[in-house]
Amino acid sequence: MKRFKLKLNINLSDKTLSRVRTFCGFAVLSCNIASINMLSRVYVPQRREVDNYNVYSENELVLDADERKNTIINLENELHVQIPDSNDNYFLLDAILKNKYLNAEEKEIFYKYIDYFNDNKYLDKEKVYRTLLNVDSQECIRFLGLVSSRILACYIPSYNDIIYYETPTDLTIAHEQGHCIGCCDAYWLTEGMNQLIVNEYMASDHFGKSTSYLFETNFVKLMCELVGADKVLEAYTKNDLNIIYKSLARICYDEETAKHVIDIMNNFFKKLSACSVSHHEITYQDFLDDEEIIEFYWARVCLDGYVKTTKPTDENALDFLYNEFTCNVVEFKTIDKVLEKAYISSKLKKQGFNIGIIEDVMTYNDKEYSLIKK
Repeated sequence: MKRFKLKLNINLSDKTLSRVRTFCGFAVLSCNIASINMLSRVYVPQRREVDNYNVYSENELVLDADERKNTIINLENELHVQIPDSNDNYFLLDAILKNKYLNAEEKEIFYKYIDYFNDNKYLDKEKVYRTLLNVDSQECIRFLGLVSSRILACYIPSYNDIIYYETPTDLTIAHEQGHCIGCCDAYWLTEGMNQLIVNEYMASDHFGKSTSYLFETNFVKLMCELVGADKVLEAYTKNDLNIIYKSLARICYDEETAKHVIDIMNNFFKKLSACSVSHHEITYQDFLDDEEIIEFYWARVCLDGYVKTTKPTDENALDFLYNEFTCNVVEFKTIDKVLEKAYISSKLKKQGFNIGIIEDVMTYNDKEYSLIKK
């Protein structure tokens, strides 16, 4: 095939030619500046110098009387509250106050975690203080499609960085800050428990249908009903799933079976989360192969066995959660009703949200859910 070159002879005056060159120069310069600005907003992990200052040794406060008094004065001036002298958990907020990287809005949201600090007796305070003292946040762009548009933000533990890909809401900030305070290896537990904590401590509607990690949060609540919220919180905080395995083994089957059931559910949730389309527009066949469908069905049968053989203190709540879970993960639908029950927050429990209040209960016991769609 022959190639032809088209040559145009255009006579331009020296003045016009100079203007064209100037315009092209400005265009190239503008493109270069835009490229530099864009690249400057791409997340590049960097090791920062870590401030090793700490007011805790393990979980014991190590300040002398004068240091303690001065720290309390600084915190009271910042928070505009009177700090009980007997509550050492408030000193975790000192790390946020001293943090050099967070802005005032982010710090204000972080301070609200004090009630969670008071409720979680399993926190490693020395570790949490160090993390909060050094955590940084950045607003970045999704470069060349390497980050899914469904990811609004993320926390990178190895660099202690919070990354925002869109202008974050307060609840998005709170969710990523929650990962700084605690996260674990199991996907369903780290996301489900973190979102449950955000709902109970940070959201105005504590029991509303969150659009974030709906299935994972539901599964965490189900585990709380089966083995107790305290055990699930301990497993999450200590990053030790053996606590849940052993607790499930006391109810039904054995520890190995319990681990296999949880592993299957964890992989199921991870794959579901990675799916690029909406949860409510897909069926499990869209992302599970035949072997995975069989495994998921087996795990669900085992889970059904756990639910039916345990003797819960709150049978209505357990029944509601299992039916909601079944409806969620098998037919990808949500129940419009709400279980108004607190699992972690002592304040919500004192307000009466600790007895499984269910508004307009809709059960699904009379309907058979078939995993294999005809």
